[in-house]
Amino acid sequence: MNSMQFNPNKTHFDDLLIIKTKLGSANLGPAALTSSPGISLSPSIRSTGYAALARYERAGLIKTVSPLSSGRARRRGPEVPMLGLGPLTSSIALESEPDPNLDASSVDGLLTGVSIVQVDESADLAALQNELAHDDSFEVVARVPIRYLQMPKKTLKNNQPASAIAAIPPNSGDMWNLDRVRWQQARQLSDFRDADSVKVAVLDSGIQENHPDLIGRIASYAWNYSDLNVQSGPGDVIGHGTHVAGTIMANFDNNYGIKGICNCELHAYKIFDDTPDFFPFPVPHFTYFVNPLLYRRALAECVINKMNVVNLSIGGPGQPDPIESQLFGALMQNGTSVVAAMGNEFQDGNPISYPAAIPGVIAVGATNINDSKASFSNTGNHIALSAPGTGIWSTLPTYPGHSFRQAIAVGNGDFVPGSPIPRETEYAAWDGTSMATPHVAAAAALLISNGGSFNGQEVKAKLQATARKLPDMNDQDFTSYHGSGCLELEKLLGSVLAS
Repeated sequence: MNSMQFNPNKTHFDDLLIIKTKLGSANLGPAALTSSPGISLSPSIRSTGYAALARYERAGLIKTVSPLSSGRARRRGPEVPMLGLGPLTSSIALESEPDPNLDASSVDGLLTGVSIVQVDESADLAALQNELAHDDSFEVVARVPIRYLQMPKKTLKNNQPASAIAAIPPNSGDMWNLDRVRWQQARQLSDFRDADSVKVAVLDSGIQENHPDLIGRIASYAWNYSDLNVQSGPGDVIGHGTHVAGTIMANFDNNYGIKGICNCELHAYKIFDDTPDFFPFPVPHFTYFVNPLLYRRALAECVINKMNVVNLSIGGPGQPDPIESQLFGALMQNGTSVVAAMGNEFQDGNPISYPAAIPGVIAVGATNINDSKASFSNTGNHIALSAPGTGIWSTLPTYPGHSFRQAIAVGNGDFVPGSPIPRETEYAAWDGTSMATPHVAAAAALLISNGGSFNGQEVKAKLQATARKLPDMNDQDFTSYHGSGCLELEKLLGSVLAS
């Protein structure tokens, strides 16, 4: 789903609405379109919303309609002829009579009736939203917030990335981040158990499953869904997801140098498509945003598959739409530990970033090698704790890729994608609250493995209670810069192994 209208001052896509039909709205049938010009329908039921959709489609202003539920959900129940709706809007997912075989343990149970509507750039999105919102046929009508990777934007200047450290990993003993969280000491605790049976989901840019440090260690990889109209292949073009996964569980029993924090049952979900979007800050370029369809489907899969831990090294200042909020609520109800990045815009206004700011989420800030807040790391009272997030060595795909493409001006203020700006391959040291977050996700997995059936809120409380106080906290138990302090694995696991 490619949107060329993004503006850095905006929090939501300019061309997307997420909608959910109400129970029984499928029974409106043709009468839903009574206000559509040229269509003679019964006046007993009137739906301004369906009429507006029909009108927009006839004008060529509806580009796509993408139901989030599976094909089974859209086919179930009686077929209802939607006279007057074109082929796009007639595919809107309908919430009809309850199916006893569908509940919150299925994608259909979570997402039936939910669709994302993309309009043409010339359409009046606010007017359409208003018409749908005032129609009782729709339970949810909302703008779609933008989500992106939590790497500092300063990595791009004048259409070139900042100087990168050569992709030669250090000796494992020189990984400052593992030393700072007392990784080795934690693993030497009596009765230590690794997290082999703990299910950890990484929702990110994809993963290279056969990377030398990850091969044979990925339990599953979902990179596309046949019923969603998304152009997404199995490759990790950006490399971000492979980097995050390596921090969690790169093989530490080989000679490659990089060491992950734990062994776990890692499930990778690609939530980015392969089409770059225009972004004008700090200079015009093309980058990648979270695909709203893949993202919400992946969240639903994490609910269904009862993931113990979910790592979200993504964010954005737009408040969650009701469907995103409901999916996070379902994760919390499952007892899942959801770990998310605070964001990297401290020097650009320090906005509140979501999903880190969603209640119950474990929000993670970044520290540097001096045990101070990383200059880019966002702050706020919703922060739980911090973890190392600068110069973090981890895995990258062994094949070429890029995070950005140059922007080529074509006149009238328009740009088209140009040459890719290559990223490193194999290994690299990256900065970001993205890099801090998987330290905490891996720690949550180890806590669950060693401490029993902790739910997400109990994991959060343990992480905060055992965090190491940092010098610039000035002996305070909590600050908006660091939360409760820096992750410390030895103390965290020792608190449960000693009990």
